[in-house]
Amino acid sequence: MPLPRTSAAGSGPRQERRVVLATGVHGVVAGQHHDDRHVPVHESALHREQTVITAPSPSALISPTGLDALALMAHGADERVLRDQGVYATCTEARQSVAALGRTLTGGEAVRWTRIVHLAVEHGLVPVNRTAEVALPPWQLDLLRTWAGGLSLPSYECQAGLTQLEAKELAQLLCHRLGACSDQHAVLRGHETGNLTVGEPLTVLFHGGEGPA
Repeated sequence: MPLPRTSAAGSGPRQERRVVLATGVHGVVAGQHHDDRHVPVHESALHREQTVITAPSPSALISPTGLDALALMAHGADERVLRDQGVYATCTEARQSVAALGRTLTGGEAVRWTRIVHLAVEHGLVPVNRTAEVALPPWQLDLLRTWAGGLSLPSYECQAGLTQLEAKELAQLLCHRLGACSDQHAVLRGHETGNLTVGEPLTVLFHGGEGPA
């Protein structure tokens, strides 16, 4: 069917032009549409809520191999142990894969292995077997929170004003008190002994010599 022509003077019929703006039209089915401008507000809001797509939890993105790696890491395994236990073929693959686990748990951030263990516990990816509570002196608790937060011992040493020897001794005292074999294991033991709690902020004071070690 030919379109109506516009007269030279512009007085004849004009071609209609429609622009659909974001006015809330939805539910197009078989050439029909439903305009929710006349739908009660609560029904329109319900429709919008039902169409929201939520991002998957980080825990849903971890493979069985990743779960095995996290369990070993939480008990102190390094890249060599991950290789020797057959989780990864090489140390390089172990480093790269663990780094990818960290990015998955943080949404893309590169983090240290101690932080990965803490996040794995928070997401329920590593089992925590609660044991008797262990009271930690201020320095040791501070360092434990530092590790769980992803800082290294040299970083704590620098910001707390400790010497390298003092920082090393502090780490040894902390691991001994918790019965941990490494800083990663200390983070897990921190959760098991009630010194770290899921969901609580990791407040680090950098005591720097105040109070008993």
